[in-house]
Amino acid sequence: WMPIAALALLVFGGCGPSSVDERSRADDREGEAEQREALRRALDGGTEEGVAIKLVQAAPAAEGEGTMEKWLQSQAATNGSSIFFPRWEAERRGMGKYEVIFTCNLMREDGLVEKWGVAWSVDILSKMVSAPRLMTRSELSARASRYFRDRRRGLATEQLNTD
Repeated sequence: WMPIAALALLVFGGCGPSSVDERSRADDREGEAEQREALRRALDGGTEEGVAIKLVQAAPAAEGEGTMEKWLQSQAATNGSSIFFPRWEAERRGMGKYEVIFTCNLMREDGLVEKWGVAWSVDILSKMVSAPRLMTRSELSARASRYFRDRRRGLATEQLNTD
């Protein structure tokens, strides 16, 4: 009986829905492993956050003003402002997908200081950078309050909650 039961399980057990599910899960795991390997190659020894920020800084500006980094400088200069305390951050949004955020204080010629920020969506694998999006005052103040709340807790700069 034992050999016949084992043969029946082997023959009929491999065709059931569980083996289809198992094959589907194995295919999913293989696809994820391929994505991780492609991401590792794209990083070329850097961190995901660092690569995302560099992709944005080097991306061509839409108005033909060189790179995004140069575009930021020209945007500040259009209203006679100077950039103080620039900060680049990258927040993970999925595997290889990030939101890169540039924030700073702008000091105008009349001495008025205001917060200013721009955000981009980045896909590291395809090296795609979205068009810049100006951040609202509420987004900027919410980020600042989280940053300083974490600083008061005594967290190191690299551990600060910036999402």
